[in-house]
Amino acid sequence: EDDFGLYRYGSEDPSSAIDPKPALAALAWLAALGEGAIPAGPSDLDDWHEPTAGRFALAFDRPAGAWLALWTTGEPTSLELPGETRRAYDLAGALGAEPTGGTLSVPVGREPIYLVP
Repeated sequence: EDDFGLYRYGSEDPSSAIDPKPALAALAWLAALGEGAIPAGPSDLDDWHEPTAGRFALAFDRPAGAWLALWTTGEPTSLELPGETRRAYDLAGALGAEPTGGTLSVPVGREPIYLVP
């Protein structure tokens, strides 16, 4: 039960500090990302979305611009996306990759990567 929740309590002493777990920041970031988003189905991103092969690319539309969630259940790999202008973020909202030279190189593994405008 100690692994559940968004906060870590230091002790049974009610005056002790309450420390947020990393899941709190991840939940806040994902909630902001998903605000107003409408699922748009599989993405046609370089034919990446292939569930039978364990590859997933789901698109979401929102007023601030469309974003994608990418992940694989297979071996981690890297996607080279020419012309991609979005940035890649991890589950906690940390910047993972930016386009350079007109191409976005994205490491894709079991944890979702988010391409966000």
